[in-house]
Amino acid sequence: MKKITTGLLALATVALAGNAQAQAIPVSPFSVEVRGGLAFPTGDLEDVAESGITVGANGTFMFTPMLGLYAGFTYNAFGLPEEADELGVDGSINTYGLDAGLKAMFATPTLPVSPFVKGGLVYHKLELDIEDVDLGEENDTDFGLGFEVGGGVMVPLGPRLSFTPGVSYTSFKPGDSGDGDDGENISSFRVDVGLNFRF
Repeated sequence: MKKITTGLLALATVALAGNAQAQAIPVSPFSVEVRGGLAFPTGDLEDVAESGITVGANGTFMFTPMLGLYAGFTYNAFGLPEEADELGVDGSINTYGLDAGLKAMFATPTLPVSPFVKGGLVYHKLELDIEDVDLGEENDTDFGLGFEVGGGVMVPLGPRLSFTPGVSYTSFKPGDSGDGDDGENISSFRVDVGLNFRF
């Protein structure tokens, strides 16, 4: 009888510990993420800009364990070409705006990481920013629609926090520029890392 009682107590302890651990794991479908890394111009943008930096933030709602909706903001600052440096001109060519789309997560029971892919629409604009020179809005474009695709992996750092390195490609056609001309497609490739916090 004593052995049976001891066994039941042990099982109860294990069950309670498992229940407490399950409650500690977040079950909310909402998460927020901040990202930063390097941006590389491609296509027509590559002719007038050098590599630069990218920063951004987004929120995701996972409506299934695998699929979610994301929305956020991205800012890229590209360096000016060498000709500008030779003339002593400092500044950057910037693209920025809103991003939204679908994100798919793939569980890997045998690995400690979860790959993900994403794709959606962007609503971005292009601007020329020259240091110590007020260009007003003459060298800015209106916002224009485009798309982005990307992917990466989610590496858990804890029950709520994950490290998310990834790559992505963005292309958009700006609206009318300050001189009234439609711009060419603006595209770039990003390699960045993020911290994802799940509520």
